[in-house]
Amino acid sequence: MTVAVAAPRGCSRCASPLEDGDLRCAVCALPVPVTAAPVERARVLILRCTWCGAAVGFDANHQAPACGFCRSVMKVEQPVDPVEVATQRLPFAVDRELAAAALRTWLGKRGYFAPATLRDEAVLESLTPLCWAAWIVNAEATVAWAADSDQGSRRSAWAPHAGQVKQTFSNIVVPASRGLRHEECSLLVPYYDLARAVVVDAPELPDAEPTMIESFDAQRSAARALVQRAIEEHAKRRVQKHGVPGTRFRNVHVSCLLERQTTDRVALPAWVLAYRFRGSPYRAIVHGQRPEIVFGRSPIDWAKVTRLAGTILVAIAAILALVLLLSGCGSSQSTPDATDYTELCVAEQPTFTPLTGRAAVKAALNVHIDAGGLIMTDTTSEMLLALELTQTGTQVAVRAEVCHISIPDVPLAGQDLPIHFEIPQATVESVGVVAGNATLESADATCGRLDTEPITLVLGARLDPVATAPLPAADDSMAFPACAPTATTPCSTAIGTGCACDQEADGQPGATLIARNVPAIELDQVYVTLRTTFSLHGKVWSTDFVKGKIEATLETGILACKLLDGTMCGPNNLRTVRTLNPIVTPQLNAPSTFRAVRVAASTTCAEIIANQAKLFPR
Repeated sequence: MTVAVAAPRGCSRCASPLEDGDLRCAVCALPVPVTAAPVERARVLILRCTWCGAAVGFDANHQAPACGFCRSVMKVEQPVDPVEVATQRLPFAVDRELAAAALRTWLGKRGYFAPATLRDEAVLESLTPLCWAAWIVNAEATVAWAADSDQGSRRSAWAPHAGQVKQTFSNIVVPASRGLRHEECSLLVPYYDLARAVVVDAPELPDAEPTMIESFDAQRSAARALVQRAIEEHAKRRVQKHGVPGTRFRNVHVSCLLERQTTDRVALPAWVLAYRFRGSPYRAIVHGQRPEIVFGRSPIDWAKVTRLAGTILVAIAAILALVLLLSGCGSSQSTPDATDYTELCVAEQPTFTPLTGRAAVKAALNVHIDAGGLIMTDTTSEMLLALELTQTGTQVAVRAEVCHISIPDVPLAGQDLPIHFEIPQATVESVGVVAGNATLESADATCGRLDTEPITLVLGARLDPVATAPLPAADDSMAFPACAPTATTPCSTAIGTGCACDQEADGQPGATLIARNVPAIELDQVYVTLRTTFSLHGKVWSTDFVKGKIEATLETGILACKLLDGTMCGPNNLRTVRTLNPIVTPQLNAPSTFRAVRVAASTTCAEIIANQAKLFPR
């Protein structure tokens, strides 16, 4: 069979390059004249795997009828349309020995959930070099877009917006493989050095192995549609990031009017490895130019997963439960007994002088966490506060400043480093000073009660009224109400109420909580809105010393999160963080307590932190 080939020149109207077999220009649709004497060319034969669908160009002298991806039997196809054929390839920079070593290294670093003997017991069954097919696209286009956003929405939730912008697209790699999944190709693409491409029939090095070159999956009639779709996807991402005004958007649509486009067909190198572990087959892929880039499937030790699942719930519960004076969630609002369950107040003097002055406070927050009955544990956090007290009779004006919060690490069996959660000092300092009132049982009698009114702190949001307005939180589409002008505006200058803002001015919405060494979720940061309402209930032992309990409640709203690889959480990851719901209650026989001691009026939070061992001896 033969096919007519177009004259080797550009379009006479827009000068865009023409491909063999083009009947119209891909950019301006001008009909292409066909040569009077068509060039005769045999149509390619295609080997199509009957199991995984991979397509391989057939050469009877070199190719055996077995799939290079899964080793299944292959069948021969003779398509009607011309089939895209690679004209360039990237040479391998990773040989067989290096690929096998890379697999062993990868197996040894599969993390906590992998079987401990995976690296030693895995048996390598096959190691196949292949060059998978892709288009390299360069284009210029005018992009028209339309979307809804919250910019200018006024009383409505959304307002329509539209625009037009010129965009240039360089080296867009569009996978055309059926042997590798699109997701696998996407993991390989960022690490190829396209500048090293050579013509497809360039001589190999003397010791190079014969390499299978995959034919393009799409025939000419469908290839350009795939390329066009890839350009539109890139254009849409750019519009979403830089084009649509406001902080939230939806219904983003783009249309690209191509002004120029070139497409190169290239074969990209990779190693496909098949291995077995305890009888079960697995596949991994090693990058053909970067041996450190390895990914694939590996076995999971489900016993470890079961043990760790509860531990992760406990750890995340700890950071939410212990932040900002929390001693328990859903605790009773009734007035607590002032006794601290450790010591009875013994008055050294029958009376005390006014409490007016500055005090340092150390709180021990004791909670019990039940993660679905899988893990049940007690944990304790410590907190330092600075209080300014002004006593007038039995009334005391209180100004509270959070100095430091520490959260205990969670040791994990089989992992060198414990799970670590941290509230950045910038977040603590951003809280500032909050005011409240307290009442004394007696204006001067020692061992009399001191009870503060509930004091409410809000982080990462502007609320009105502060104590009862709903906290902003992301919905299923990852959208949340943001303060003006954006959700990353510092809360001190943000405009609006019932909206999220940047608590510590770190460029992220809400308040930032840091996570380290969390293998199950691979979490790095969580961005939240927080509201805690707390009160102190104690007895005045002397002018310089007050002891008692802390009672508090906590509400949280999850806005977003970031993973260890630097990417923001997608909907599934965010949904997982949102739905974690362990039960946190006060420890039955160890309520959360505080001690307050008088300090000099000029004492700073930094000095309280540095001298806490002297201020609060055990």
